[in-house]
Amino acid sequence: MWNAVRTELAYRRRKPDVPSAPYIMNIEPLYYCNLDCPLCDRQVFPTARTKDGGRLPLEIIDKIFNEVGDYLYQCQIFGQSEPLLDWKRSEYIIEAAHKQRIFTIHSTNSTLITSDMARDIEAGNLDYHVCAIDKATGLLAAKVGQVAGSPKERRNRNLRVALLLPMACADH
Repeated sequence: MWNAVRTELAYRRRKPDVPSAPYIMNIEPLYYCNLDCPLCDRQVFPTARTKDGGRLPLEIIDKIFNEVGDYLYQCQIFGQSEPLLDWKRSEYIIEAAHKQRIFTIHSTNSTLITSDMARDIEAGNLDYHVCAIDKATGLLAAKVGQVAGSPKERRNRNLRVALLLPMACADH
């Protein structure tokens, strides 16, 4: 916790040299995505849209957590790629983070979630799961709204809603 305070103080004082380790880490398990979004800067990289576009090696994941794991309190598993394209690699990151007692957040564009994958996510150790939705599914999201309960209960409810999204879109 002291590391986070030191980092925040340096940031708020606009110091160019931060004498502490990071306390939040964003990590992308792979370098590609299944979507073709026009404003995504991944579009300028020719290998970003291929399955061999790049996967973060498991050895590097272990090395990262060995080096800075003691300082981290949160690991965000997302960026401009789609982590569900390699769910096993994402699970590996979640387990590596939890070995160091680090809170995990995973975000997806929700286009690849299957019933089996949703059950796997629900049964797993992931602390928080974000399902992005588009305008077509906004109506259902508005109906769901904020829900009460523990973070795990909310996460599981969100997964169930994500599984219903394709059916809701077909009805409209």
